[in-house]
This record gives sequence, structure tokens and C-alpha cells, in this order.
Amino acid sequence: MVDALQSGQTQPAVAQRFELSLSSVQRYARKWREHKDLAPKRVPGRARTLSQAQQQQLGELVRSQSDWTLQSLNQAWQQHSGQSISLATVHRYLQRGGYSYKKRPASPLSATKKSVRHSGKP
Repeated sequence: MVDALQSGQTQPAVAQRFELSLSSVQRYARKWREHKDLAPKRVPGRARTLSQAQQQQLGELVRSQSDWTLQSLNQAWQQHSGQSISLATVHRYLQRGGYSYKKRPASPLSATKKSVRHSGKP
């Protein structure tokens, strides 16, 4: 973008060419004139709790058994990695990965059959 300005293009033309607002082009031009860094800034916020490699390991753990609850998955992760993470971290990982999870532990099937409802019509 700065190269386009140096080649003589106007700021509005550069803004249209790079699909930027005119104020953004002006800000970049001013930073370049003042010899300031034009590199993008770091994204704000905390670093993720799990590294990419750990996220892959957690994904393998999730795929190994289909009926995890958050608590059981969290406990399995702690046994597997020795790292304690919150249930919220596990939940965020599952959401980002498109996984689903059981909200309650599986219980055995009832020994009695459900009764069939009749509509009362002959």
C-alpha cells in the first residue's frame, strides 16, 4: 500500500484499490512518514491454555470415546497429560472443534418397558 502511495497514486485511489477506508490509508501514510512500524499489532487477550499440540491430543482423546461428559473428559485429560484445566476450557475447545458432549452420565436402561399409550379410538 505504501508502495502505491510512493508511485504517485492518490490516497482515495489507494483506499479503493486495497478496500480500506481513507482514514486507514492516511494513518498508514503518517506512520510510514514518521518511520514507525507498519506491522500488525498482536491480537489482544490472553494466550490459549492449550498449545496446538495439546489441542490435537485432546481431540484424539475426545474421538477415542463418544460418550464423555465434560467432567469425565477433564479427568481423562488430567490423567493423560498431568495438566489441570478448567471445565470452561474443555467446553470452549469442544465448541471450537465442533464436537458435542453428553450433559449427564449415561445411566442403565430401565428394566420396565414404557407403556403404550392408546388414543381411546377404536
